[in-house]
Amino acid sequence: MSQTQQPPTEVPLTDVNSPNDKAVPPPEYSAGTGNPGGPQTPSPVVTVQPKATALPTTTLGQIIITPLNQIGERTEWIQCPFCLQTTRIKVHKEGSTMQVVAGVLCCLLCVCLACVPCLAHWFEDTEYRCATCHKIVATENYDGIYKTHGPGGSVQRLN
Repeated sequence: MSQTQQPPTEVPLTDVNSPNDKAVPPPEYSAGTGNPGGPQTPSPVVTVQPKATALPTTTLGQIIITPLNQIGERTEWIQCPFCLQTTRIKVHKEGSTMQVVAGVLCCLLCVCLACVPCLAHWFEDTEYRCATCHKIVATENYDGIYKTHGPGGSVQRLN
């Protein structure tokens, strides 16, 4: 792109506070559609919907207790269904049998690729354990099936 440059124009310097200057008010603007002095058209009404929020969490002092069906990859505070203590969860990831199968298939291409599924964390199952009683409170396998555990059995949830 070539841009043509205009030579600088010379403007005579005047004193800003000179008594000869007349105060000129700025032009009036209408809040319509951009046509000053023309007929005004109503602007469209925009309604903003509030963001959808997740299931409510319980706040205990400065600690936010997360329900078991909302726990994620990081360590969070929960109410353990086994020991009924407010505690943190420990997140543990472990390779599944599918990870071994993927390693064998990668090994068929090249021996050096056999470790790729482990290093890339492919096909890992996640266990969420109570930090106090060390029981498994939830599990998530590599294909997204999430189960919460408790004294009354487990509940399955698909992601």
